[in-house]
Amino acid sequence: MYGILATAGSTNIVIADNIEQGATGPIGPVGTAGISVGDSANAKALIANNRSEGLHLGIFARESRTGTISNNTVRGNCIGILVFDDSATRSPVRPPNVIGGNWAVLANRSVVNNGYCIASRDGSQHVSGMGMAIVNADKVLVSANTITDDHPVIPPGQDPVNFFPAGMAVLTFPMPPGQPGVDPGPAENVRVVGNIFKNNQPVDIQLFAPGSGDIFTRNLCGTSDPATICTK
Repeated sequence: MYGILATAGSTNIVIADNIEQGATGPIGPVGTAGISVGDSANAKALIANNRSEGLHLGIFARESRTGTISNNTVRGNCIGILVFDDSATRSPVRPPNVIGGNWAVLANRSVVNNGYCIASRDGSQHVSGMGMAIVNADKVLVSANTITDDHPVIPPGQDPVNFFPAGMAVLTFPMPPGQPGVDPGPAENVRVVGNIFKNNQPVDIQLFAPGSGDIFTRNLCGTSDPATICTK
């Protein structure tokens, strides 16, 4: 379930000045994403001045290339903003595989994204407490954002979180074995520059299995994994 979805080779996309409010289910937010662009090789998207709250994903750029996400507020989601290069394109529109990336994530406010979600195709991911994430995508600029108060909240009786909770995460995951599609490759040439992080747990910034060209500089942050990101 999406609030606003542009997909199937869409281009010249503008999604602006909207309010997307999710519902709450038995364990957490209900609804895939408030705003999403997917399966578009030349999206040329502008996602600006929106508010997306209480969903699995506030803003979701999946298997899409070229766009700007700016001046939005994402609050109370499981993940505030996710840029994701998937292994499989779900659209019949050519090309059959889109290399996700080339996004700018600028001057957004991501706060208290502490919802709990069970995600992935097989339900193996338990997600909560992530302000923003770049997963397997390339050429992404994350700059001038304010990312605060994101931390996992696990409802009684639910499994622990296993998806790297953090204010900001740059992650490379291997392609799941036996799954059809194309290996999306590493999260590379990701630049996280000049952002403000505060009160995120367990860390402000998480980097896992980095690709080449990933840069973290001039961020106001206190904790990171590896620790050198926030002690430079």
